[in-house]
Amino acid sequence: MFAVMRQVIFLNGPIGAGKTTLGRALANDLCAAFLDSDDLRERSKLWYEETLTLANALVSAGLSTLKERPLLVIAMPLRVRDWALFCARLRAQEIATYCVTLAADLDAILDPRRGRAFDAGEHARIEEMIAQGYAARPFSDLIVDSGRQGFAETLGTLAVGCQSLLAARAVPR
Repeated sequence: MFAVMRQVIFLNGPIGAGKTTLGRALANDLCAAFLDSDDLRERSKLWYEETLTLANALVSAGLSTLKERPLLVIAMPLRVRDWALFCARLRAQEIATYCVTLAADLDAILDPRRGRAFDAGEHARIEEMIAQGYAARPFSDLIVDSGRQGFAETLGTLAVGCQSLLAARAVPR
């Protein structure tokens, strides 16, 4: 009998790049589970407390979810330290990890046709995240531009790219 390899796809990108919306649809297409890191945040804590609390909650929820389904999609903007932590913690459990970055420029993210309005604080944070490289992480296994095509086309590109990643990796990373 062969064990099913457990795998996690992190969808990274700046606010508004489509992590949650595309992540839910991708999880559905791949018959995977989905977690949105925003649902696990404790915003009442100071940023450094909240960072560790979120990381622990996400790993715990992810491990629990992977007992039911071998594939999990997580929507979360990743810093280098986040990626290193998640890779180490999941690799210790023999879980393969992938970082898929959703890249979109500011004009695409703010385009009203995308159906989301941003307040001034979010607008400033989007600009900051783009400047900090959230749309082009060097540890990304795949980068998909979520600002150039429509939703269906972007989802199709994302799904094909993720299926290729999943099929190519035979051992946990």
